[in-house]
Amino acid sequence: MQTEIAKLREENSELQKSKQTVQKLVRYEWPYLTLEGDNPKVCYCAVCWGKDEKMIQMGRINWDNEQMKLFCSVCDNHCIECNQ
Repeated sequence: MQTEIAKLREENSELQKSKQTVQKLVRYEWPYLTLEGDNPKVCYCAVCWGKDEKMIQMGRINWDNEQMKLFCSVCDNHCIECNQ
């Protein structure tokens, strides 16, 4: 019984964290997300979030001051020449 209670508490905690994350999501035209209040240059994959609710930070290649390439190493989602 104690194991079951501990498992339910853990599930509840994970659901609360997910709910808090959803409230902070900032969506863009491009397939990436940021979190309100966080550094706007930290981008997360919108595809992985939509599929598994996993916050996968996207890699970044800067081409110049205005353009960049964001890419997800998990699902190969990428965004080319997006302005941020």
